[in-house]
Amino acid sequence: ASGEACNDIMAYSLILSCCCYTCCVRRKLRQRLNIAGGCCDDFLSHVMCCCCALVQEWREVEIRGAYGGKTKITPPAHQYMEH
Repeated sequence: ASGEACNDIMAYSLILSCCCYTCCVRRKLRQRLNIAGGCCDDFLSHVMCCCCALVQEWREVEIRGAYGGKTKITPPAHQYMEH
């Protein structure tokens, strides 16, 4: 039973640490592209659906042409970071 609890704690801490890292990347992207939002929004977006949040961020970069050039990736339509 304690082994299972230890495994659960390790899994949850790994998931939360990944969400915290990607949340920080999202915050930097917001600052760089002047996108409205806050830390709570960013964290919740990454905790609830990290893949969706990453697609939203990629789409914002593409829409704004922040890093120049076109990419070959086509994310789903109508996903924006603004609320």
